[in-house]
Amino acid sequence: MPLIQALERDLDRPLQIFEALDGRALANTGFPTRHPLPGEKITPGVIGCVASHIELIESAFKESYEFVCIFEDDAEVVGDLEEYLACVAKLPKADIICFGTNEIVDGELTADPSILKIRRFWGTHAIMITRKAMHALLMTYHDGIKNGILYPADWLYNTAIKNYSLLAYAPFRSIIKQKPGLVSSINGKTRV
Repeated sequence: MPLIQALERDLDRPLQIFEALDGRALANTGFPTRHPLPGEKITPGVIGCVASHIELIESAFKESYEFVCIFEDDAEVVGDLEEYLACVAKLPKADIICFGTNEIVDGELTADPSILKIRRFWGTHAIMITRKAMHALLMTYHDGIKNGILYPADWLYNTAIKNYSLLAYAPFRSIIKQKPGLVSSINGKTRV
């Protein structure tokens, strides 16, 4: 809670807090655990993460929200959010806006050198998605489930960007990062 309260102060906005889903409990219900890449494992942390994202997205979509922002509980503001949003507002309308990612895997500079147009990224921990992107993410998720595949959160976003030609942007340098020193529920490693 202290991290979420600090994030709320740093963003200067109230946040609606959702409890993350328990990946172990979901795995025990027969939740799909086949990774899109043969041989890769899906951990309970991955299950809980993606299921939590989907629950939030489905809720926002059903409520007819035009967009939803998702900040994971280890998100920490390290840059100027208002300045970034002002720059993004000058670019073509985005379907996905990343506030913080661990790594841009495939991206290109825009007219503003501080912003990248992205096709693939890793480390989804602070993101805004539009209604169009919500629909694409839900379709991607449910198509995977029908085929017995669970897309981890990053795979889900990247696959939806590719398959639905979504327009996504991220700062060249993240303005929100994962707080160092915490242990990841995804891989069990301490964040640096």
